[in-house]
Amino acid sequence: MVIDYIVEHLCVPRHTLGNHAVLARLGRLERLSVLESLERQERAAAHDEAFPLRPLAFHCRNCPANHLSRPYGCFGTIHLPLESAAEEWLLSLLPVCPSPREHGTAAAAQMPDLQRLLRHVQDRNVTGDWIAEQREPGGVLAGTESLVWQRRWRFRRLNLTSDQLLELLFFRGAIGPAMGELLCRALGIWVDGGLGPDGVAEALFTHPITREDGPGVCELKRYFMALMYACSLDAPLHIEPGLDDVLPSIETTVGLHPHLLPPGPPIPL
Repeated sequence: MVIDYIVEHLCVPRHTLGNHAVLARLGRLERLSVLESLERQERAAAHDEAFPLRPLAFHCRNCPANHLSRPYGCFGTIHLPLESAAEEWLLSLLPVCPSPREHGTAAAAQMPDLQRLLRHVQDRNVTGDWIAEQREPGGVLAGTESLVWQRRWRFRRLNLTSDQLLELLFFRGAIGPAMGELLCRALGIWVDGGLGPDGVAEALFTHPITREDGPGVCELKRYFMALMYACSLDAPLHIEPGLDDVLPSIETTVGLHPHLLPPGPPIPL
């Protein structure tokens, strides 16, 4: 099983081929690209999928949604089951609640948005129950138990599970700009920088990929970068979980890269 996502920014390829067609073709191409050796029939299938995309790919060069700096860099994939290390990293983004005296810290800056996110979880009845049921061989998660974040803050007990967080991120349909910004800020992924050359405040991505990151963490970081790009364009991030029966291990698909935001595996066009 995989999760495909794409920044829903109107562009020439999407206008020409249709939103669903672009996402479906890129998804199938990505599946084929991770196979170590392609049989003749698979090479033909890859050629057929890429044929309508290739002549339009030059439009991606200066596209503001291209967060991976490659043809169709608005698109990405997360391979499941999600590694335990990736799930642990995701929950580690939630802050240690600061004391009332700790003003100006990163954790203190996260707390207002995190409280808004927790109210959203309660109001929308985000239970994470379906995610919890998938903690079995062949499910969406490698970890067998849900991780729990608990803190006391201003005489209140705050709780959030990794199941709830994963449901919000991947299994509630498209994420709109307002919700995307709330998620990124509550997790400390997005912080405000100084003013840019155009006088507009810059948004800083706080968790670039490092050599120490495992494949699952790399994919999550690319996902959050895509979500930030979508928010900056006032566009939703379209998310489409789908079954896949040809994917090999994630180990063969994602390399470790030292620079700030490495591209994902190239899609053969």
